[in-house]
Amino acid sequence: MSSFSNSPQWGGVATGRVRILVTGVGGNVGQGILKALRASGLASWVVGCDCHPLSVGLFAVDRGYVVPPAPHSSFAHVLAEILIQEKIQLVLVGADAETLAISRLRDSLQQ
Repeated sequence: MSSFSNSPQWGGVATGRVRILVTGVGGNVGQGILKALRASGLASWVVGCDCHPLSVGLFAVDRGYVVPPAPHSSFAHVLAEILIQEKIQLVLVGADAETLAISRLRDSLQQ
């Protein structure tokens, strides 16, 4: 897992903001979620992840992570690390391939 920070798109420091993870930020759905969050005016700290290191959405979030593809055996572990490290409060799935994988992990990820 690799991460990088971008200049904040949503106004800076994460304190007092809803901490959101958007997956699949390189695809149309993930990018649509990012645009909707920006347009909403919600005070949020947005973390994005994608399996492709050059995904455009990774450059449009407060912090981006490159993660393994959903079918990979380490996907759950990497996702759990991001949730803990970033203190994520809400996960928005932006990639169809990740929907089933994340739904199967729901109970373990909530812990």
